[in-house]
Amino acid sequence: MTQRFSPTGVDQLCRLSAWTWFLPDGTADTPLFVWQWRFQVARAQPQILSPADSAIWRESYLKAFVDTACEHYQRYIAAPQRFSDGIHYEGYIWDCLRSPTQITIQRFRLELENQHKVFVMADDHSRDRIIGPPLWPFPPYSVACFKSKLLVEWLRSLPEDIYVFDSSVSWTLVLTHEYDAKRRYCLRSGVLQAAS
Repeated sequence: MTQRFSPTGVDQLCRLSAWTWFLPDGTADTPLFVWQWRFQVARAQPQILSPADSAIWRESYLKAFVDTACEHYQRYIAAPQRFSDGIHYEGYIWDCLRSPTQITIQRFRLELENQHKVFVMADDHSRDRIIGPPLWPFPPYSVACFKSKLLVEWLRSLPEDIYVFDSSVSWTLVLTHEYDAKRRYCLRSGVLQAAS
């Protein structure tokens, strides 16, 4: 069943429903939960780095933590494919991390809270493959800079698969969409040091 939706306040934007809600401006293909998700992400107010700076930080991340020579990386990340919404890769960078250690979501949050500012990036996937909200609400391949405490508050509003690191590029924390038998699959690599 389709319902028309006319936003008159934030409280309406923040409602979720089993029904599909649409905006009256012709964007009838965009359900309310996507608008709610975009609205919440916008409230976090991260600094989105320029395309040039984002490319530098992404490349630094790959050099520091990722086995770019492995078959998975070469097949699913280094060779993007054409989809209806542009060119994207299919794999997850975290599948190619060097020496990752599994941690709990609680440990992820605790270690993140010990940092001041962090960089956050995500995989660039097509909406053709991912059902629901887009994986990354910012420009493709962009890197966002968050204050750590604010990022912790907004984790549920961001994509499931994110990569967090700081300017030292000596550690990373990774959230994934996967779950093992008991909990969410989160990873750590490198040596974390508390912010001074």
